[in-house]
Amino acid sequence: ITPESAEEDAIPLLLRTFCALKFAKDECETVHVETDHAPGQIVSCGREHFASLAVSSDQLSYPLTLDSPGMKLAKRLMLSFAAKGSTDTEASPQEKEGLVLRILGCKEKTLDEAIRHTLTAFQQNNFGVTDSLYAPIGEAVYPHAALLNHSCSPNCILRYKIGLKSSPPQLEIVACKDISSGEELVHSYVDLVLPTETRRNRLRDTHGFICECIRCAGQCTVELPRDRQSWMLWPTKERLGEIPSSTPTQQIDIEEAIGGRSGEAEHLQIVNTSRMLQDQATRAMVNGNNDLEIQLLQQAVGVFLLSGGFSPFHNELYTARCAYFSALLANGKIDEGIEQCEHIVSSLSVCLGNVKHHPLLGLQLYTLGDLCSGGGCGQKAANAYRWAYEIMSVSHGAQDPMVQALIRKRL
Repeated sequence: ITPESAEEDAIPLLLRTFCALKFAKDECETVHVETDHAPGQIVSCGREHFASLAVSSDQLSYPLTLDSPGMKLAKRLMLSFAAKGSTDTEASPQEKEGLVLRILGCKEKTLDEAIRHTLTAFQQNNFGVTDSLYAPIGEAVYPHAALLNHSCSPNCILRYKIGLKSSPPQLEIVACKDISSGEELVHSYVDLVLPTETRRNRLRDTHGFICECIRCAGQCTVELPRDRQSWMLWPTKERLGEIPSSTPTQQIDIEEAIGGRSGEAEHLQIVNTSRMLQDQATRAMVNGNNDLEIQLLQQAVGVFLLSGGFSPFHNELYTARCAYFSALLANGKIDEGIEQCEHIVSSLSVCLGNVKHHPLLGLQLYTLGDLCSGGGCGQKAANAYRWAYEIMSVSHGAQDPMVQALIRKRL
């Protein structure tokens, strides 16, 4: 978004400082977290809800062990909460454990088993709360919403109303396409930009099932030119009216459109090379060498293009472009940033082609509009704003401040 004040002008620097700190944190072996939750902040969702939805931790790729940090923290917090809620200030450790078991609705289990069972249920059914920029700000439990099943071709999306600090975020389930009477409401548990194999693996690891939805079955398509050589930037330029709409097209399976030589030895070598260059770019950024960072990220994108065998919408290429785009903006290279932003919009248009009002695409179009507006591309900016409004008026809601701003921008 084009800065309009000194504070906004500092945002790229703040973001990059955050990235540097996160990188440094990830390099550490141990991170100590101290927390002190008040009783009013403990979520109580009914004793039977979690028990009915939990998947055994043995089915997960990361089972909760008794000595794991999460288990130790949960045990300490629950015992502290039980002590505060007890009328007997001299309650014994056994009595406190009994109170915790009653709170968790697991009277037949040991304390360790009950906490592990509940944490596993939380991992299966919690929601990542996001703000208007689709950035995660926390996690929460919504028992009724947790009853919705998953699909990689959802007919619903989730959005959150975030009010005062004293009020919990309100989750809204919003239809993102026409829904027939009696049709099941479903939303996606995973990032839909990811290819099928990765989505399925994550769903198996975090929720304990193999997805068999229509997208995973190869039944979701997107419109693209018949000539594969014309795919580059076509989704963006065609929608923004920059190329003739008479180009011969056909329906292509989304997974086929975003794939390309998956599993081949040369494919893996190129992916690993790009990842290595991105890691080197992160270190260059941490060391303050911005020119080297941009050079390395440009190479991370370029290795895919030079190979000639990758789709322009490939997930690994998309990831590299996102990193390159962020670095360009942080260093004031707006023209180059606009080009990468157009590529990112094209990738999202294809990856999310079966979700008409996905907020990620809307936000990227908002950014493209701001960049083009600041770069003197008035008509392209107006078209990007209109497209963003079509999406975000649903994904964010008509009263969202960003949507209200789009109303002014697109006029």
